[in-house]
Amino acid sequence: MFSVLKKVALFSLPFVAILAWYLIADPFLVLYNHDDYNKNFYIHKNLDFTTTEVYMKNSDEVDYNSFIFGGSTSLYTTPTDWKKHLEADSEVFSFNASGEHITGIWSKINYITTHGHQLKNALLVFDADASFGRFVNDNPIFMKHFEVYPSSRLNFHYNYFLNFINVRFLVPLIHYSITKEYYPYMSNTLQKEYYYYDPISNEYHNEGILEVLQTDSLGYYEERKGRFGVPKGPNFEVESGISPEFLKMLNDIKEVFEKNNTQYRILICPAYNQKSFNCEDLSKLQSIFGEQYIFDFSGMNEISEDKSNYYDEFHFKRYVGAGMMDKIYSNQ
Repeated sequence: MFSVLKKVALFSLPFVAILAWYLIADPFLVLYNHDDYNKNFYIHKNLDFTTTEVYMKNSDEVDYNSFIFGGSTSLYTTPTDWKKHLEADSEVFSFNASGEHITGIWSKINYITTHGHQLKNALLVFDADASFGRFVNDNPIFMKHFEVYPSSRLNFHYNYFLNFINVRFLVPLIHYSITKEYYPYMSNTLQKEYYYYDPISNEYHNEGILEVLQTDSLGYYEERKGRFGVPKGPNFEVESGISPEFLKMLNDIKEVFEKNNTQYRILICPAYNQKSFNCEDLSKLQSIFGEQYIFDFSGMNEISEDKSNYYDEFHFKRYVGAGMMDKIYSNQ
């Protein structure tokens, strides 16, 4: 009997060691409260979770009243550039999340207002073929914070632990942790270029990629040519995605804006793939929020025709975001 228990213990030892590492190190920064969510930049974080944690941590001391909502494209419509168009007392927070969906935006707006916080200004940043797609809440990188979008805390952490023990993640992580060197095979698992988020506004600073571009811009685009795809041209419109469920969320958001006298704009992003936002969905947005507050930059235009405006197929550069904000606030 003792021999059997000994074998079981020896067999379990690696798992216990991995579990202990996970619980102590908290590599994804989802287990404990942290003062610095920029730690371990090379590990892809759940931006929905870390952004929400930063907001919760700061909101008792910082009087946020202006919010940018959107996916990773909203990282390039920055608080610094947006504040140029707002009142001097505006305190901006970038409430971004990877692959953000209208469900996530709706839940964040409800969370902000039901917790007694101001919503003086709002910038909603939509992506033509992502913001109103099918909502899925089971991928660790995209899962919603369980306190903002009511969902299972246990399931959230279960999925994250499974992600941690996946050999495709664990092997590169162990290798990098030992050598502190990045190898090409890690590209689908770990982040190579350094970045950080401002601890107050949550503004994104992609320092590593900017350094690469300054050093060798031609090499940057050559190395990443597979990340750009083929532009669709002038007549490629995505399918309608605003279902009755999403329509109700949009009406709920408009009701909140009216109740709080929120000054808002809606920006539909241009992607290098030149996909256009669905015309039927655009009409729905205009009927709810007003045509004068919606600005559609999607499709084939002077932005999407120039590859140098982009970091990859979807993410435009900061000066593009600043230019679009200049346009949408030009008549105020």
